[in-house]
Amino acid sequence: MEKWITPEAYTYFIYFMFLIFAVSAFYVFGPAIKSKVAAKKIKAELNSLSKFQDVTEKFNQFNEWMTQSKNLYVKEKLLPAWESYYQQYIYYQQKGIAYTPDVYDFFFEESLVHSFGKRKYAEIVAGIFLSLGIVGTFFGISVGVSGLHVDGNSDAMQSGIGVLLSGMKVKFRSSIAGVLLSLGWQYLDKRHFFPMLTESFSDIRHSLDEAFPTQDQSTLLYSMDQRQEKQMQDFQAFLSDVLIPNMVNGIASSVQQSLEPQMQQTQQMMSELMQTTSLNQAQGMQTMVNQFVNQLNELTGDHMKNLGEALNSTLEWQKNVQTELAALVQSMQESAVGQMAMVEKTTLLTSQIHEYTERITDYQSVLEKTAAELSGTTDKNSELQKVTTGLLERMTEERRLFHEYFDIHLSSLKENVDSITGQTGLQVTVQQRLEENLQRISNITESQQTLAVTLAQQADLSQRSNQELEVIFDKFTQHNSEFVHIQDNLKSLLQEIQQERVEMDGISIRIQDTLTGQLENMESRVEQLSQVWESASDSMAKTNKHLETSMNQFADDMHRGLQNTFNLFDQELTKSVQHLASGVEAIQEGVIDLPDAMQTLKQAVNEINRQSKRIMNPITME
Repeated sequence: MEKWITPEAYTYFIYFMFLIFAVSAFYVFGPAIKSKVAAKKIKAELNSLSKFQDVTEKFNQFNEWMTQSKNLYVKEKLLPAWESYYQQYIYYQQKGIAYTPDVYDFFFEESLVHSFGKRKYAEIVAGIFLSLGIVGTFFGISVGVSGLHVDGNSDAMQSGIGVLLSGMKVKFRSSIAGVLLSLGWQYLDKRHFFPMLTESFSDIRHSLDEAFPTQDQSTLLYSMDQRQEKQMQDFQAFLSDVLIPNMVNGIASSVQQSLEPQMQQTQQMMSELMQTTSLNQAQGMQTMVNQFVNQLNELTGDHMKNLGEALNSTLEWQKNVQTELAALVQSMQESAVGQMAMVEKTTLLTSQIHEYTERITDYQSVLEKTAAELSGTTDKNSELQKVTTGLLERMTEERRLFHEYFDIHLSSLKENVDSITGQTGLQVTVQQRLEENLQRISNITESQQTLAVTLAQQADLSQRSNQELEVIFDKFTQHNSEFVHIQDNLKSLLQEIQQERVEMDGISIRIQDTLTGQLENMESRVEQLSQVWESASDSMAKTNKHLETSMNQFADDMHRGLQNTFNLFDQELTKSVQHLASGVEAIQEGVIDLPDAMQTLKQAVNEINRQSKRIMNPITME
């Protein structure tokens, strides 16, 4: 695997990250440009339609322009919202309601900004760059560390360390490139892409609201109340000016038409009676009067009774009408009170949504600080690698000097052995001891082929051999002094190595303490996030319950004429709750994924500590 993990491969990997950056920028920047162009065209078209005084004509002209537009932003996102808005306006016009729907009830930020602007993808791009950079670095380090053979000889160890250190600079470039690309993407997205989308959306909705202004609900209720009051006044004027005079005239004419034939008949009978006889005049007059009175009672009594019943029914009808109108006004007042309560609850819900948004922003800033701390930890690890590299180089140089001095001493020792081969038995004994010392020196040479673990044993054997050579061979004092000098150098080297090992142990302890503190802080933050999520869930459940109760009461008390308006309000409120629920689910997913990420980070830190301990293990054994 080390053969294809080369600096050129990491260079191609960084080029691949830059390619992803360019493709993502084109993918996100395109919708922002299209929305900005669409906003300018819509504003110009609405300005050109301002010359039309008729609102319906303006609606028709703009609807025709929207259907013929070829802009992708208009066709995919604006046109469906406009069609719903236009159909609602036509519905009101067909019902005879002079009311223009509210633009803010049909054009939403979710579809026109987040969906079209690829906001979910834009938010995860920065994390992709950071992940690629860190993965490239740790993958390269793991491959380089796997190439170190602890059980091999010193040459294999030196070659493995050289390969690891030579590729360390290239491997950390991927992390640097990932961090820089992430910061660059955050800057472009927060300063250019997202503001361009939101500004275009606000301009479009503001332009439509100015071109097609609507009445708010309080104004609509006031106008309805004014119309009903005017209708009551017109009805009262109709009763006093038209209905009652016509009824009186009709009753008078009917009475006159009913009495006139009877009066003529009575006059005729009186003339006949006066002509027939004068004797029966008194009796005839009495009979005539009685008959007249009876007939008059029969005729006028029925008509007056009918007139009284008609007047009574008219008064009862007027009272019923006034009672119904009073009940209608009371119902409208109760509906207005319920609507005000609903507006207050909606305002409270909006403030809670803003608070949740601010909390999410705080959590994001905390995560950014944590990423910055991890970057600092990476820098400290880099410094630790540099110190380790310098220490290994010094160890290699001192080891090379030791080999040179030891070779010189070994050659001089061989010359002395050749010069005393002809001596007596004492010299033979000395030769035997010398052979033993040579065997020990040979063992030291073989043990030097391993790691720094056998360095202390070699120094001990060399010291013993020097002591024996000083006792046996007085002639070799000069060589012994040189060997002692070599030993002193080795002791000083070992002391320096021990001091550096103590420093490295301190650095490792500080790094472990720092990482442990960071992990504890992140665990506490995860617990805080869980608590906040639980409180947010409880609050949302209570809010939904109160909202459902309020909506049921509000729907029961609302008048039939306002049913369409509150149905639209219910739909928009449901969408707001769904958006909030989706945001809370996204927070929950982030909280669920955070412990896995922390566990992965903890494993990576433990792997680095384990590799550091493996590198420092030979020095510790000394």
